[in-house]
Amino acid sequence: MQSSQLRRLLYYKAFGYRYVGAEILSGGARFFKALDTLKSATAECNLCELAKTRTKGSEQNFKNFKTIKNFKNSKTPANVKLMIVALAPGANEGFGGGLEAEIEAALDQICAPEEIYFSFLIRCAVPQNRRISSEIILKCAPYLTDEIKILKPKVVLCLGELCCKIVLRNGDLAGMDALHGSVFNEGGISFVPSFDPAFIAQNPSKAELFKEDLQKIKELL
Repeated sequence: MQSSQLRRLLYYKAFGYRYVGAEILSGGARFFKALDTLKSATAECNLCELAKTRTKGSEQNFKNFKTIKNFKNSKTPANVKLMIVALAPGANEGFGGGLEAEIEAALDQICAPEEIYFSFLIRCAVPQNRRISSEIILKCAPYLTDEIKILKPKVVLCLGELCCKIVLRNGDLAGMDALHGSVFNEGGISFVPSFDPAFIAQNPSKAELFKEDLQKIKELL
């Protein structure tokens, strides 16, 4: 069995399926058909140990962004052009790492707020210094995979090296210094890696590179 098929089989097992036909493994089938169903499942998910400490932290991480309405709204946004994906909500800090105003201003130059959708690869807030295990990634990744399929954005901006490698399903990719701003096309969607805002806050020299990546995304849109 190919590794991609095995991965899908494990996904289905994690979601409670007892029988999976070959046509499902070989096709583009997804677990969730609608965004409201996916978000309901996320809110009630108990597939890994992070569920024990789950809060509404994921929404709080976007509290300083006017685009928060697209994350909180369970209905599928009508026209998502840019989907921004970070690794996981922080237990305390916000998504922007203190750079919310700067990021908001840069995003305003790309497209309208209602055309931007924020999400996470790992749905639950991760306690400080807690390692994200491969088991957590395996059980949480299908949510994002289906979210992308449901929304059909033109571009997915992946923030942070680990997040990028998981979303792109390639652990052999170069580090972010070489990877950022690259364009990977799959299924009619462009995936663009860039630096995580929290990393930029600690490494201000990367801010201009991040802005350059956003300009590249503007050209793709």
